[in-house]
Amino acid sequence: MLSHLLTPTNLVIFAVAFTIKLLVAGYIILKVRKRIA
Repeated sequence: MLSHLLTPTNLVIFAVAFTIKLLVAGYIILKVRKRIA
């Protein structure tokens, strides 16, 4: 279904966006833990 969207450029953009989401999520979790603790 999405095979026509899996170009190298789209894969790079997806990987970068995924990494940023993980970093932001980890940062928020750390901040929340520090506030609670």
